[in-house]
Amino acid sequence: MKRLLPIVDRDSSLIVVYLATVLIAGGILAYLSINSISNFRELTEKRVSEEEKEIHSAYVSHFRYVLDGLTGELRGQAQEHMEDLEESAEPITHPLVSDYLIISKNGALIRPHFSIQEGVTPPGSKTGFSNWYELGEQQEFQNEDFVAAETAYSRALERADAACDSAKAINALSRLYNKLKQAERARGHYQSLIGEFGLCTNRFGIPYAYFGVDRLLRVESASPISESKSLVAEFLQNLVGNQIAFTSTTTGLLDTISEHQVLTSDPKIAGLILAARGKLFQIERYRPVLKELLEGKLGWEANKVNDFVMVPPSAAGNDLFAVYESSEVLYGFVIPFELLDQQARTGLKWDGYNFGYEVITRKRSLNPQGMKAFLEFEGTINPCFPNEVLLVRPKNPDEIHDFVFMRKLITYLGLTLLVAAMIIGLYMLVQDVNRKKKMARLRTDFVANVTHELKTPLTSINMFADSILLNRYRSDEGLKKYARIILKESEKLKRMVNNILEFARQENNKVFYELREENIAEIIHQVMEEMDYWLYAHNFEVQVELDESLYAMVDAEGLKQVLSNLITNAIKYSPEDKRIAIRSYMRVKEICIDVEDHGIGIPQEQQDSIFKKFYRVSEEPGAEASGTGLGLTVSKEIIEAMNGTLTVRSSPGKGSIFTITLYTIAS
Repeated sequence: MKRLLPIVDRDSSLIVVYLATVLIAGGILAYLSINSISNFRELTEKRVSEEEKEIHSAYVSHFRYVLDGLTGELRGQAQEHMEDLEESAEPITHPLVSDYLIISKNGALIRPHFSIQEGVTPPGSKTGFSNWYELGEQQEFQNEDFVAAETAYSRALERADAACDSAKAINALSRLYNKLKQAERARGHYQSLIGEFGLCTNRFGIPYAYFGVDRLLRVESASPISESKSLVAEFLQNLVGNQIAFTSTTTGLLDTISEHQVLTSDPKIAGLILAARGKLFQIERYRPVLKELLEGKLGWEANKVNDFVMVPPSAAGNDLFAVYESSEVLYGFVIPFELLDQQARTGLKWDGYNFGYEVITRKRSLNPQGMKAFLEFEGTINPCFPNEVLLVRPKNPDEIHDFVFMRKLITYLGLTLLVAAMIIGLYMLVQDVNRKKKMARLRTDFVANVTHELKTPLTSINMFADSILLNRYRSDEGLKKYARIILKESEKLKRMVNNILEFARQENNKVFYELREENIAEIIHQVMEEMDYWLYAHNFEVQVELDESLYAMVDAEGLKQVLSNLITNAIKYSPEDKRIAIRSYMRVKEICIDVEDHGIGIPQEQQDSIFKKFYRVSEEPGAEASGTGLGLTVSKEIIEAMNGTLTVRSSPGKGSIFTITLYTIAS
């Protein structure tokens, strides 16, 4: 007990120092945390407002950058397009522009083509063409001689020099074939009017293609209409594609097409109808704006960006109308706000801030300033969109409240955990002191057991050595018997000393094993020869079943020591049924060695503890359970050093099977 006192005193001092340190640190932490909590909410709200302003400023700057870049690109495209305007230039395309209009300086809408001529005879008609065409009309309408009318219209078509004259003659022929019930010939002429003469109009400004489509819809039956869906689709496609002119009658024609469910059930045709109506809407909306710009009558102060006159969206719309004036025409680009907004958001990230934010664009609020939500910031976006504002607010306003609350909770919880950690630390220190006391007691018991275990064979060796020296034997056979006893007791003493030394080396990490390819059966035979005396002396029945062909990488002496320990334990703990079996065999790719006894067995709850140092199974009456408590500990360490395992299966009263498994197999 005197040796335990210094340990206890030293650990008690550590406990006192630990407690003092924790209390001082905890007090300082509590003071600083409580002092900062009082104004933490105000600081948090200020931080949120600053971050919202930063987000708004970043968005506005990027929006302006996108708009400047867009107008610069459109100006270059318009200048290139103007050079080829008379030669059917390719349409201007840009991902941020939904459509564009072109108006000439004389007020004619070039794109989309919009025909406004009324009562004007198209130029280019020649007397020959006119004579034959008028003759055809006389034969068709007055004489109702359709054959003669066809001949006259055909001669007029042959003499047509201008495209509009050809369209006029083809239109007359298609009308005539329709009367003659020659649907296929009429449909062929409709195809020509739609595909080749889309921009040709009569003297009232109505494109001849309109007449062909109208006849398809109003004269033919439902079945031919179904067959002519491709012609209607082509007409709509050319109308949207600026290859057929819009007129004041376009709306009526689109209504007529929409009345036929056979046509509108086709998704392509339905989409083209919507697109054509959109073009009409843009013509109605932006054509007056372009004309007012030409006449200098626009009734608002123009906002210019890179030579573009910016017409802001109306109260009901979101599209910016950017007008660029060249030397001959005016280009008007329709720029949806949604596309600019999407582009402005590209590259901007809102996840680098302390809180999550919603960035919303909406119409300017009509609510009073005081009606804003908690920590909500609203600011204008760009002068080109005076009615659009950017709203920045926390995604979850409760997150701010929760953040402040959690900071408070964490502070108080930290103090609580500090106290808990102090208690746990104290408990662990006490447990450590108790463990050291237990280990000291086990070491004391170990020394006593070792002393007893060493004393027993030494006494036998000393006694029989004295008997030999004093000639107390009666014959040479008696002398040999005493010598064998001395030898066996010395071997027992050797095993005990080896276990103690092996344990000491393992404790100091100084164990080295030399693994070689060895025959397992040969090692077992050597061990059985060494243990033969003890097995015979205790009247044990031994069963040996060995596979002589098994080789493994092992340390022979180490494996012998393990087998000796296992057989010795079997002898100790088998007081009644004295049977031992040793087997070696191959299991899949593993070499297994079993040492089986029929002794007292090991309770299930103790089977995990028997390999711990100094641990000994509770003794049963009659069992010679003396020992140091190191045999199985040393054995397990030796086998694991050979890349193997040592396991046990046991039932109380039925015996135990210790299995050595070696994974490293030599061929």
